[in-house]
Amino acid sequence: MKRIAAALLAVSSLGGCAAAQVPAPDAFEQPVLTVRADGFANLIYQLDCLALPEVHCSREALRALWANGWSEADEGILQRWAAVVRSAAIDAPAEDEGGLHPLPHATPDAAEQLRVAGSLASDAAAWKRRAAALLEPAQVEAGLGVLAHFHPRFAAWWQAHGAAAARDAAAALETALDDPALARWVDELRRFYGAGAAEGFTLHLAVIPAEAQGPSYATQLGDHALLEMRPGDRPASRLEVAIHELCHRFLAHAPPAARREALASFVSVGDQRAMAAWALLDEAVATAAGNGLGAALLYDEATRERRLAAPLYGDPAIDGAARAILTLVREQIAAGGTVHDGAFLERYRAAVEAALGAQLDTPALQLRQVALVRDPALRPHALRLFGLLRASNGWEATLDEAPALLGRWRQLPAVVLFDPAEGDAMERVRALVDDPTLTLAPRTITLRHTAGGRPIHLLATAPDGAAALVDRFVACAAATAPCAPPR
Repeated sequence: MKRIAAALLAVSSLGGCAAAQVPAPDAFEQPVLTVRADGFANLIYQLDCLALPEVHCSREALRALWANGWSEADEGILQRWAAVVRSAAIDAPAEDEGGLHPLPHATPDAAEQLRVAGSLASDAAAWKRRAAALLEPAQVEAGLGVLAHFHPRFAAWWQAHGAAAARDAAAALETALDDPALARWVDELRRFYGAGAAEGFTLHLAVIPAEAQGPSYATQLGDHALLEMRPGDRPASRLEVAIHELCHRFLAHAPPAARREALASFVSVGDQRAMAAWALLDEAVATAAGNGLGAALLYDEATRERRLAAPLYGDPAIDGAARAILTLVREQIAAGGTVHDGAFLERYRAAVEAALGAQLDTPALQLRQVALVRDPALRPHALRLFGLLRASNGWEATLDEAPALLGRWRQLPAVVLFDPAEGDAMERVRALVDDPTLTLAPRTITLRHTAGGRPIHLLATAPDGAAALVDRFVACAAATAPCAPPR
């Protein structure tokens, strides 16, 4: 059973970093933030983005960047990188003991730790040292081969375009971080989340082409945030994202007892709408605090008005939830309350349900925290599904492991992606949904509910039809009606 979780400066070459400590009075906790913009780590960011569909990133822009001269051999080597990352393994203790629903992950899983290792690597030797703790020796060597293959083309682009953009952005961010008002706001957020000091948080800048369309992305992995940036981006726009990612870090570092009590308040409501609102809470509150309320600190009045008129977040559901709770979050912070307070959570749930209404009844929102069960051969398609669903947390299992996973968290929604013609797969699925007569033909999507109310979405497909079936499921997941049969 595996968890699933949502670059880089000696810019004259391909390594190095610079740190900025925010000066602040002793009256509050002083955050220590480091900005990195290493070239070699940018290469790894780009490979992760291109190879791993579960990673949220500017994939189309980077595909266009690499398109000139791209070959079938390149595609095969890129898939070798995906296999390397997905083979990462660590012995990770369980973060809770089981029950109806799990807590969101507080620490990066093995594949995410490998991404952190990549973001800290200044060259291939540094990546090898860090990756050795997470990969088998053969996989380390395979990864080095991939990096050696793509590095020359990347280095030419980095020297021509990426290095200067990274240098300028890092310097601008360091200057912007040297603001006591920002330090005070970060500390207010830390108290709001009930977290410890923001020490050692690193912002890794990933340069993407200036012509990239749509939102830029960021990912928080433990004490690291990977922030995409375009040449010419204003420092305030990157700081806004950095504060958003810090909010995720603060929630992950909040006392486990407070997090469990908050989860229990949603579970006790006893319906899937409440759990969909719970699954949005981390992103919605981070967006309200970091992007919405942070705009007052980071922008002048005219820019602030334009910023608040635009989407605060690229996902409409999260944007809608965040806007619905802006005033609530502002008042809670001003009153010295925390995100874990029962009254705040009750008002949060009511505001999100009023804002999103029937959207909370759709699989698209109810699967933001999901158990992914799949045949081994279908794992790449399951991980792609995870990315397309914009899931914030996932728990992955094979059909063999599924009874233990689903038995541990008895109401966690699940998607089962399997080949009904493969061995005893159909028999195992029948046992999962307690239906001994169930029979599914390939290209079939159906929904079952367990006796305890858990929704289990069954996607039956042969490997050659899996991509199309995943696309069809994602398309109909935004509707409250079941997926229609295939034509």
